[in-house]
Amino acid sequence: MSKKVTVELSDRVYAALVEKAGREGVSPEEWAMSALMQILIKYNDEGGDRSA
Repeated sequence: MSKKVTVELSDRVYAALVEKAGREGVSPEEWAMSALMQILIKYNDEGGDRSA
C-alpha cells in the first residue's frame, strides 16, 4: 500500500532539489523519497522522539 503526499516548496528549495536529483541521475521525486527514507531510518535508529 502507498500514500500520496503533496508538499509546497519555495522556488529556491525546488531548484536545489532539481539540481541535486539531476546530478544523481534521478527524478526530483525519487531523490526526495530517498532522502526522506534516510532521515526516517536514522530517526528510528536513534529511538525516535523520546520527549513525548
